[in-house]
Amino acid sequence: MADTPTKKRLALYLPFLCVVAWFLPPLFDMGYSWDDREVLVENPAVRDFDIGRILTEDYWAQRGGAGQYRPLALASLALDRKLFGEDPIALHRVGLLLHGLCVLVLALALDRLRPGAFAPALGLLFLHPVAAEQATWIVGRTGSLALGLGGLALYCALGGRLLAAAVCVFLGAHAREDAVIFVPVIALLLPAAERRRWAITGGATLGVWLAVRWLAIGMVLPPVELSWTAPFDSFAHHAGMLLLIDPPRVMSAGLASTGIWRALLPAFLLGCFIAAGRGLRTRNGLVWALLAFLPFAQLVVHGEQVAARYAYPMLPGLALAGLVVMAPSGPRLRAVLALLPLLLAPFWLRQVHVLSDARRTFEQVLAVEPDNARAALALALAEENAGDAAAAVRRFEDLVKRRPRYAKAHVNLGRLLWKRGELARAERVLEDAVARFPNSGRAGLTFGRFLYEQKRYGAAALELEEALVRNPCEGQAARYLCRSLLRLGKRARAAKVLEVARRLDPKHRALIELERLLTSAR
Repeated sequence: MADTPTKKRLALYLPFLCVVAWFLPPLFDMGYSWDDREVLVENPAVRDFDIGRILTEDYWAQRGGAGQYRPLALASLALDRKLFGEDPIALHRVGLLLHGLCVLVLALALDRLRPGAFAPALGLLFLHPVAAEQATWIVGRTGSLALGLGGLALYCALGGRLLAAAVCVFLGAHAREDAVIFVPVIALLLPAAERRRWAITGGATLGVWLAVRWLAIGMVLPPVELSWTAPFDSFAHHAGMLLLIDPPRVMSAGLASTGIWRALLPAFLLGCFIAAGRGLRTRNGLVWALLAFLPFAQLVVHGEQVAARYAYPMLPGLALAGLVVMAPSGPRLRAVLALLPLLLAPFWLRQVHVLSDARRTFEQVLAVEPDNARAALALALAEENAGDAAAAVRRFEDLVKRRPRYAKAHVNLGRLLWKRGELARAERVLEDAVARFPNSGRAGLTFGRFLYEQKRYGAAALELEEALVRNPCEGQAARYLCRSLLRLGKRARAAKVLEVARRLDPKHRALIELERLLTSAR
């Protein structure tokens, strides 16, 4: 239970949060970024608020699946879309409000761990670029929910309510998989007398979570990259998100993925955090904080303006480590720590401005990591959406040259050339994409749509049928295949494909037209 001073701070914080959430999105004209449009518009489970699909489908079902089961995040986004439509300003307002509430819960947990830590923890968590980034990216609320529910689990566990903590971890893991890291963290922070109880409760929680994943999407664990650095990168991502030092999209601080080195900083800071929670002396915590700083020496290889670029990523981790270790040392020190969040405010405001324009966002990523193919692709799409199709074509062409095995670059280049009316060249690019990437359902779908629009219905039907085989969840391929078969006069086959399309996306508006065409053809 929060003490009286904390209640007074809450009375100030909650109105402040509402004001920020209401005015910030329109002030910076915040729109869609990264995967926002794909998740909110192209995912039928979110678009139609289909609870059955939300509970039984992969987060990326429309892509064919990626081993990510996040029904809580999808339900949250679907509810927002039902209430506010596709208005990005309203969606950003909800995201900022949720961000503020989630960091509040985690700050309360840290205050329970170290009395007096509430105010500086709340400021650091709210303003930290990694946490704030999740709030300025609509579908980034997966991270906000995971962090908030993990913090609530820690708060409950430190208060002796282990079953409630287990429920919170379970829910957090269904927002994003990162939340499971709170199981070992809570185990290390609990008193020895309760650790065995949590080992059983937390272990059972993980077992139930894995069983639910298997029942829902037929996969126990997400696929792991076949690389010797994959375990280090995985640990760095999960622990780094917990400690707010690992940007999920390399856009907050420009911190590039660095393999085994990338894992050292979260490891040291997590050790510092655990040492503080278990009551070790201040000087031991300071040693951990010093060790935590050392991996940043490796970042010098990234070139110019290192100090300006990496100053803010350094400060929060060290400040958080110092906060949990030294907060009980006296009111003067706590007052100094409470001012540390102000160091982050300029960076946070600059990043909100950057994130308000997708092009600036991806340009910032590429300035730090020039070979980031996903950022280059996203920048080209942002240029296309802004009306600069010529620049988008040039960027797609450059990406195809640099990353010849990147299927999305080929497909989007062909699609944009088709959109610009360069039909002969578009056909060559798309045909080459299908040949290069025989397992890409998206390549076959795009080429099939191209052939259909050119009234080559027989060839279109063949391509679309292959695309549907490669990705059986692709409702658009089924709808275009149905159209092609109707044009060819194959009504019986078209009726069967229409049933497939209806099963994949039962509320899509095009189904009414297809039903009418099929009926009139009879």
